[in-house]
Amino acid sequence: GTSGGGSATSLHAESCMDGPKKLGTPSPEGVQDFLNVLRRRALPAEISDEMLPQVQQTVFQCIVSLYRDRIKPLQNVLQRRLRELCCLEAAVTALLPLCARDPSL
Repeated sequence: GTSGGGSATSLHAESCMDGPKKLGTPSPEGVQDFLNVLRRRALPAEISDEMLPQVQQTVFQCIVSLYRDRIKPLQNVLQRRLRELCCLEAAVTALLPLCARDPSL
């Protein structure tokens, strides 16, 4: 028995604290850089500036519906739900740049 129950817990706690860096979790700056890249991506021509608020509202409503259905709103799940609602395919494929432009999504 004393082969390290306590030390294993201690090591686990330390590895949890250091884990995100070791596992490749991006830094806050890295996340912001990624979001900035996505924001600069051109949206498909089918999504005009006039349509953008409506498309973003549709995405928001889909996210809310997924939470209401107790489904984690992962990208592929959200895209599937958007397709089920007959959302513009351009909006489905441009989901990440759309979300990056609107922090409330």
